[in-house]
Amino acid sequence: MISLPGVVLVVRALGKSVQLFHGNLIRIMQVHLIAVTVSQISRISAVLYETKIIGGSEDSINALVFVTVAIRFASLCSLMTMIPAMITERIFASRFISDYEKLPRRWISALINSTAIVLAASYYALSMLACLSTFYIVGIVVLSVSIMSLSSVAIAMVYRCDVAILRDLANKTGVSQTTYTLSLKFQLQENVRVTKLLVVLSMCYSVWGFFGTCLCGLAFVLFDGTHPAAHLLYALFNDYVALSFAIFVWWLLSAIGDLRRILNTCFFCYCLLKKDVKRPNAVRQSVHRIDDYFCRLNSAWAP
Repeated sequence: MISLPGVVLVVRALGKSVQLFHGNLIRIMQVHLIAVTVSQISRISAVLYETKIIGGSEDSINALVFVTVAIRFASLCSLMTMIPAMITERIFASRFISDYEKLPRRWISALINSTAIVLAASYYALSMLACLSTFYIVGIVVLSVSIMSLSSVAIAMVYRCDVAILRDLANKTGVSQTTYTLSLKFQLQENVRVTKLLVVLSMCYSVWGFFGTCLCGLAFVLFDGTHPAAHLLYALFNDYVALSFAIFVWWLLSAIGDLRRILNTCFFCYCLLKKDVKRPNAVRQSVHRIDDYFCRLNSAWAP
């Protein structure tokens, strides 16, 4: 619940701004944020059905709980592909560095989002099959570690390459074969700025994924699915994902500067309301002073 208003504000802020990030990166972030939001809403719906807050027949409730849980897990898997998808977009940006900021190239975001959906679906299928055999659990662990490792290595290589080219162009060493132009320098600076942010996010993503995989894997490896400890680990995993996603959303809202604008707007509205409450009293006091003045003036000049 904490992350829902933040996601709405982030998606709205990204849709309005074309200066913070490239359009392809904005579309990728919006798709993944909306997918995770669907997961959070599905979890709330499943809890409402399980606690019988939303009534209905037992068969219909069981079917609805199954559907909402399936939607939750399917959309939750997009968390595993969000940072890698953003890193892949930066790889394309580095590849087409000469004119990437000029040309929209919407096919890049479409290709990355489609691939991310396929990977998320594969991850979801392995998660569902993990109940049948430990082989699928090993597959999930290998896939998770591979995605996190390749993402970290890829973004580090892109960052080092762009920084080296930018340094060569700035110092005019002649080592780089790239022709110097002002637009190229600007695009390199933008790519370095975003990739530097993604390097930090990739490190956090690797740490987050390690603990999340451990919590989810221990529930299946050490305990049976019906064991109370497995239910406890599963609940901890849900809380861990929800809390970390909420922190990420509000941090992203603060990083793009929209949180400060919202707080300033709220403070300004509060000051206006407080000023409007005090203004009638001040007006009435001024009117009384004027009336008293004229009454005294009238009594002084009266015969």
